Amino acid sequence: MSDLDRLKEVLRRSARDGTTTSGRIRYGTGPDGVARMLEQVDAAVLAQRLSFEFDDGSRFICEALGRRLVRLLAPPPRGLTAEQVALFDRDDLGGEEVRMLSDLFITLCERGSRIAVTSDPLGDETNPSHVGIEPAAIARAAGLSGEVLFETKEGSSHEALLDALQPSLRAAILIEGEEATLVCGEGAEAGFVTDWADNSLEDLLSPKFPLLGTLETNGILVFALPKTTGNHLLIAGRHGSLVVATVRNGDVTATLDRWRELNLSSSR
Repeated sequence: MSDLDRLKEVLRRSARDGTTTSGRIRYGTGPDGVARMLEQVDAAVLAQRLSFEFDDGSRFICEALGRRLVRLLAPPPRGLTAEQVALFDRDDLGGEEVRMLSDLFITLCERGSRIAVTSDPLGDETNPSHVGIEPAAIARAAGLSGEVLFETKEGSSHEALLDALQPSLRAAILIEGEEATLVCGEGAEAGFVTDWADNSLEDLLSPKFPLLGTLETNGILVFALPKTTGNHLLIAGRHGSLVVATVRNGDVTATLDRWRELNLSSSR
């Protein structure tokens, strides 16, 4: 996968608005139900408590943050194995639990053909240091395609903007969770955007980031850099999955106008 494709992929996946879908979800088979549950986790950019109630009256409650499953809350639904029950109220869910979690989700979704979903924001109640588990990993362990599972037609504006800016991109950092990777650029430009990301990563990932609301709503922030650099700084995506890039020339207005045009055309 090329650098540009990697950037476009993270923008495509991060194009959701960070809110889960409440209400009753109908599914056809156990695996399809697993997919629907994991989609709710994948949509939880900011900390959410998700409650799933099945046709037989059993209830499963979990916490998700940064598109990861971070905690299962007691009491567990009835009828689980001892190993599955042991997964609840743990603060250290990790990769070694993926198989057991996939089995747990499959077991739950064999209880009916509908899930009633509710979600509540947690604010600062969930510790952001919890690593958690990506829903795509659970999907793969359940025999589902993690790459196909969370595809969305949203994000086309982000991708189109990246295509339009490609000739002007000087350097770009891809941020996924707490990991930041330089995917294009070299020399002074790469050094600048790397240093900026290193110094700003904690703020960008904090629920208290002052521009978080703007970023979550608009999906993009653009900042003018000193004129001597001849560049401006672009942050695109959503909280937890971002591209930070320097763009040649200092015309912030032109970049924002291009973004508005692309969003207008995609909404028609």
